[in-house]
Amino acid sequence: MHNLRLISVNSVHHKIEVDAAICFDSLNDQFFVADTQGLSAVARNGSKSEGPHTPHLVTWQSAGVVTEQIISCDLVSVCVCITTREGDVLLYHPETHDVEVAGTVSDGILASCWSPDEELLVLVTLTHNVTLLNSQFLPVAEFSLNQESFGEAAFVTVGWGKKETQFHGSAGKEAARAAPNEALVSGVTPYDDGRPRISWRGDGQMFAISYVDENTKARRLRIADRGGVLLCTSENTPYLEAPLDWKPNGSLITSSLRLANKYNVIFFEKNGLRHGEFTLPERDDCYVREVSWNSDSSVLMVWLAPHHESTSVVLCDRVQLWTVNNYSWYLKDEITLEHVQKVHWYCDGALSLCIVRSDQILLFQYSLAVDRSISSASKLALVSVIDGTTLLMTPFKQSKIPPPMCAYKVCFPHQVQAVAFAPKHLCHDDDGNPIESALCVLHDCKLSFLVSTESTDGLDSHGCKVDYILGRSPHFKVKFSLLRVFKQIDLGDVLDNSRLLNIVWTKQNSICGMKYNFAKDSHSILSVKIFEEKLRVREEPCRLGSMLGATCTNESTYFQSTSGAIYQWDSDTGTLCPTTGSDGRNVVFPTPCPQMAACNVDEKVFIFGWNERGRLYINNQQLFGNCSSFLLHDDHLLVTTVSHKLLVLPLKKDSLMTALQSPEEASAVAGERSIERGSKLVTAVPGDCEVILQMPRGNIEIIYPRSLMVHLLRQLLDSLQYHRCVEIMRKHRIDMNLIYDHDPKAFLHNCLEFVQSVESPAWIDLFIEGLKNEDTTETLYNFNYKNVQRVTVADTAPDSKVDTICTAIREAMIKVDEKKFLLPILTSYVKMDASQMDEALRKLQKMRHNSGNEMYEEGLRHLLYIADADALCDVALGTYDFDLVMMVFEKSQKDPKEFLPFLNKLRKMETNYMKYSINVYLKRYKEAFRCLRDTGSSHVEECLALIKREKLFSEGLECLSDNHAAYSAVAYAYADYNFSRTHFHEAAPLYERAEAYNRALDAYMQLCNWRKVIIMARKLKYSKEQMLDLYYSLTDRLKERRMFNEAAIVYLTYLHNEEDAVSCLAKAHQWDDAVSLSLEYERLDLVDTLVLPELLKQTQNIENDISAISSSVSELCSRLNIVRELKEKEYMDALEHQDDAQLDSDMYCDSSTVTGHSTRSASSANSGRTYRSAKNRKKLERKKYSTKKGSAYEDLGIISEVHGLFVRADELAKPVSDILSCLFSFGKDEEAVRLQNSLHNVYRLLESKQEVIWPSEKQDSDEVLSGPQLSTSELLKMRLQMSKGDTGGQTQRLLLRMKDLEPHLRHPPKVTRPSNWAYGFLQRNKQSASRSKSSS
Repeated sequence: MHNLRLISVNSVHHKIEVDAAICFDSLNDQFFVADTQGLSAVARNGSKSEGPHTPHLVTWQSAGVVTEQIISCDLVSVCVCITTREGDVLLYHPETHDVEVAGTVSDGILASCWSPDEELLVLVTLTHNVTLLNSQFLPVAEFSLNQESFGEAAFVTVGWGKKETQFHGSAGKEAARAAPNEALVSGVTPYDDGRPRISWRGDGQMFAISYVDENTKARRLRIADRGGVLLCTSENTPYLEAPLDWKPNGSLITSSLRLANKYNVIFFEKNGLRHGEFTLPERDDCYVREVSWNSDSSVLMVWLAPHHESTSVVLCDRVQLWTVNNYSWYLKDEITLEHVQKVHWYCDGALSLCIVRSDQILLFQYSLAVDRSISSASKLALVSVIDGTTLLMTPFKQSKIPPPMCAYKVCFPHQVQAVAFAPKHLCHDDDGNPIESALCVLHDCKLSFLVSTESTDGLDSHGCKVDYILGRSPHFKVKFSLLRVFKQIDLGDVLDNSRLLNIVWTKQNSICGMKYNFAKDSHSILSVKIFEEKLRVREEPCRLGSMLGATCTNESTYFQSTSGAIYQWDSDTGTLCPTTGSDGRNVVFPTPCPQMAACNVDEKVFIFGWNERGRLYINNQQLFGNCSSFLLHDDHLLVTTVSHKLLVLPLKKDSLMTALQSPEEASAVAGERSIERGSKLVTAVPGDCEVILQMPRGNIEIIYPRSLMVHLLRQLLDSLQYHRCVEIMRKHRIDMNLIYDHDPKAFLHNCLEFVQSVESPAWIDLFIEGLKNEDTTETLYNFNYKNVQRVTVADTAPDSKVDTICTAIREAMIKVDEKKFLLPILTSYVKMDASQMDEALRKLQKMRHNSGNEMYEEGLRHLLYIADADALCDVALGTYDFDLVMMVFEKSQKDPKEFLPFLNKLRKMETNYMKYSINVYLKRYKEAFRCLRDTGSSHVEECLALIKREKLFSEGLECLSDNHAAYSAVAYAYADYNFSRTHFHEAAPLYERAEAYNRALDAYMQLCNWRKVIIMARKLKYSKEQMLDLYYSLTDRLKERRMFNEAAIVYLTYLHNEEDAVSCLAKAHQWDDAVSLSLEYERLDLVDTLVLPELLKQTQNIENDISAISSSVSELCSRLNIVRELKEKEYMDALEHQDDAQLDSDMYCDSSTVTGHSTRSASSANSGRTYRSAKNRKKLERKKYSTKKGSAYEDLGIISEVHGLFVRADELAKPVSDILSCLFSFGKDEEAVRLQNSLHNVYRLLESKQEVIWPSEKQDSDEVLSGPQLSTSELLKMRLQMSKGDTGGQTQRLLLRMKDLEPHLRHPPKVTRPSNWAYGFLQRNKQSASRSKSSS
């Protein structure tokens, strides 16, 4: 649904011969023109003062070349290649201004064409031979066009029927038997020049040649590959014309064909068979001279040249531009000019057209854009599509009709050139009444103004016709607004030999646009007043030259110059003033933008610009770099990206400023949803959330982005339009919690209005059913509530949001009509967090007595639907109301044979026991125990059995009183349960509470709680002999558990055995206590027999530990160095030997990484297993810290193990210090010195290895060069040199590798040993010992 919008026209003056050839040099921004005299260069932006006669760069006479006709002129690499009819292939070198004859074809040249990759040159000689030359002008292949062979890809007949047996339509089978009429397949059109045409496919793999066959004297196509092999020949096509062009995307070959009743542009496949066509508007005075596709295959140019049979009238050439969508062809523009010599696309852009006239070169710049109504002015979402003299109109608010269809057509007498929609508050009819929509149409120097109307009378006026039937029934009733022409202004005198472009409808009710005069080559700004009795036209010369685009807001009109600068048009003075942005700078787009729009945001003007490279700019800055289309919709900016996303950005200054900071920030403030590949924005319905997208194949899709929808709902909720809100939420499945979450305070205040507005009980029931204790403005729809000051859900409903809403809305429904809203009232009871089904049942019971059975049965059915029937029966039973129970059981699916005996049995029970039985049945055990408490002790055994069976020990203890008979039994049973599970710490107190002291003593014995054991024995009144046995048993158990300190206390306090007490203290390494106790009891022999041997034994054990730590650290550090060297070597090998393509991809992809000898992206690595289970995560961690040689994580495992050795060595300082003190006091100086020195040596070893294991992070002082000034190869060389020559890079890689470790393993462990653990006098003893040894 895009139109071709002409955005600029420029010209270059130069006298050009009829048969001259022309090419464009985009690097130097100039045209090369080759004629029979020589070669000249014309600057595209040259001034008029240079005159039409530009001197030749070189003349053929000076180069010794004589020619009567130039065949082609092409820019190949840095040279200009010219071919002549005489057979010369010339090369012009711009640097030296030399002309070189690269080769000569003796037969002469009729046509030539370079391949798209400039590697091959195809020549067709005068003898119809095809010659392929390479870039060095050496022959590659040759074949004749007049050969009878079809080609290598000749069709194969497999015998699937004969022509006589096939269907022949209205002609009948006789047509199959008739001999072919040779006259139909022979001859050419009178205006065919007979010259061959050559066209390459876009990928340069195949080319087609159109030529006149010598036998049939008719045109045929030959298709060959780049190797010069003839592939196929086209089918016989009567009066096939000369124009030829292969669509760049490779799908179709284009030509033209005039039939008796129509003029067609036809297409061929690469196998030579016909494939589709479309009909040109009938013009008997013209013929198709050339056809040409633009570079992206989006627009087809058809050049219609006049017949030269009549010389009395000067006829005009017509250049038509066609587009196709959904297999429907649209004539988007038609340029009418005299004396046109050549028309072609040039490489300044995909939509840059060059028309060569006898005295000038005209340059037309187009842009594909959607002509849509302005959202602030029209709510219809009108979209107009130009198709020749017809304007296809579709109001998407009222009718969603996909192209190529439309709602209605407006037909004009001439080609439609441009469309401009009216801005806000300017749409009024002749009587001054506001109208829904208005637009201006430019066609053949006339401006027609159309306004919307609901009537179908008087639609045809001013030579224009409105067709809304479109093949429908004559009785078709129009249900959408139509447009009628209410005024027309003829600008024939003003626009004589001129073109009006970039038209906009301004706030002053005038049409403003750029006028270009072809004869004067001048640009001016034309302003036409609309609602004036007398035509008022104002024309002001534009000193800035051509303008690329125009747009307007409700206050101002803006133009964009070719440099990207934005100027504001002052209609009063007729001047252009630079536009100032919000930052005070003049607004200049970084690059010129063919599409632009403007809007006011927070009283500041923001100009949006988009170019073909996908850059979307706001004023002077880039907003997105991957934009495929954009649209200003109400309070949002809609953007589609090349990554197939629709972004919705609020039009707020804060949001725009945040989005400009970085792409990540833009994504954070913009709503996002996925769309179909290649989708582009067409329009969006104002005041609504409908967004219309067009797919690449042409069909449309209507979506409802959540961010826009929530924005609409916010507006509706603020205006308390609850009925429409609920309607939209039901249709689009929006969480209805938003009704409350948007403004909790307002909802609770207007709860009565909500019920009255929604009115439907079913809708309110749906709202209540969807309630949940979650603030959707902070979860689902947080995008629409960022930076919004509001009262949160927690502020209004601190306990429970669901309960608050249910209570409030229930009260409102009861006030409005309790009977009408009975069902949602029941739902509000059930939905509460602590479900109040019993209240709902009582409400029904009350309703049954007051309103009869009909409403009661409906309510009960509703309860059974929203709640589980069994649960409802249980709730009824839990009320102890047997009438209510019977009421529910009757409507449930339960078997009366089952529940009636059960109910009768309950009725016969005592009240408290009946409640106990019901609660047990309902598994409400706490309630059951409370009921049992009131029954006395008659049912203790039953209660105890229940507790044991259901493991309800905690509940039983909680609910039964302490003095109840069942309490001790429950405590004893609970203790047995814990004892069986070896939970002795829980069983022992329970036994003690149940006064089962024997069992408590056993449990405390298992815990080695010797004090509690003695207490229990005392409570059991053990005899002295029993206590003595108990003490010995205790000491044995304590020594088994290596609790030597506790055993020593028992020995000393209760058994009075100082020898065993000293032994236990020595084994507990309590050296001072052991010596002190020996001295206290005057048993010095115990020191020599018990304390000193244990001290020496412990010294030896610690020396062994120190030696093991020292050897392990040395071995692991050596292995770590080897592993790191191997990994560094692998990294360097990978940099040097991996494929160039992989290196390039690494340079352009930040997520790629080198691991071993392979290169893979982070995305592929992340696509593997996720290790979600705890078991797999632990297994992975074990693998990570494995020290198995050759494993992927060996270095990490070594670091982890060394870290543990560091901690272990640090913990030895305190016990070693105690041992050193005792050894020295016992005179064991040699052992003390040896122990202290060995630990000192270990600490020095660890300090020396610490920097190797955990390298410190150092900042590299060398500046790292990067940027667009460096090529990829230079960046790679720098990267490789830094990796080879600088150890800083290796350190950085080690630090990066260590990030895979746990945080506490990435650094050496913190030293916790006391600073005074060693003794200085032992060091002196070492020095004196060494001196005495040396003297001896």
